[in-house]
Formats: sequence, structure tokens, C-alpha cells
Amino acid sequence: MKNIIERSREIDEEYEDDEIITEGFDPEQGTHTFVELVLGIAIFSLIAAIFILVLSQDRMYDLAGFLVGAAIALFMVWHMNRTIRVSVDMTEDNAKSYMIKHYVIRTLVCFVVMVAVVVFKIGNIILTLLGIIGLKVAVYLQPFTDKCFKKMKKGG
Repeated sequence: MKNIIERSREIDEEYEDDEIITEGFDPEQGTHTFVELVLGIAIFSLIAAIFILVLSQDRMYDLAGFLVGAAIALFMVWHMNRTIRVSVDMTEDNAKSYMIKHYVIRTLVCFVVMVAVVVFKIGNIILTLLGIIGLKVAVYLQPFTDKCFKKMKKGG
């Protein structure tokens, strides 16, 4: 523990505060992560849609529910990306309230769409939830898609 404290003091002396924050920062990383998450949702959605078409009794109803969920997942990724990009330029207090406000908006949109799926019988609500979970799958796939993007960028 003593070594950690000493090292942190050395770092404080070596760098200005702005240098510590921006060291190793790549402003394009957020764009790559967004694309990787969208790609992950697309891959998951394609595989799941094939399973739904093969195994389902009511293919169109089930597929419609799943696609609504996948659309919600894509909306959530887009909205989170936009919210983060805007909040980075704000003060800490403003950014915090902005992030909370937009989290509530995402949650309400998700809830309203799921209620609409049930009320208007647009599709299977369980498969709608599975489509939304595609966002979680994409997050877990992101390290893999990141490695693939880096290999493609290097050319091999």
C-alpha cells in the first residue's frame, strides 16, 4: 500500500492533471465501440432470427416481436452513444443530471414499446425481451469484435 501511495505522488509530480486524463485517450474509440456494438446486435439478431424461423410455430408473430426488441436494442445503443458524447463536454454536475435524464428516457421508451407490443399484439413479448437482450450479448461480444476490427485495420 505504501508503494502505491508513493507512486501516485510521483505521477502527480510528473504530469499536469490534464495530461493524466488524456494520456492514452483515443477520441475515435467511442465510434469504434458504437460500431462494434451495432455489429454484435446484428450478428446476434441474424442468428436468433434463423432459429426463430426454423423452430417457431407462429413464425411471423414471433419474428415481429424479436425484431421489435432488436430495434429497441439498437435505439438504446444509439441513444447511449449520443448521450455520452454530449455529456463529455459538460461540467460534472450537468453531465450527471443529463445522463440520469436520458437513462430515464431510454427506460420509458423501452417500457412504452413493450406495452405497445402486448396491447396491440404486434409480436411475442418474450422474444421482444430476447431482442433487447441482444444488447447484452453485443456487449459481451465487443472484445471479440474489437479484436476483429483491429486485425482488419492492421491488414491481417
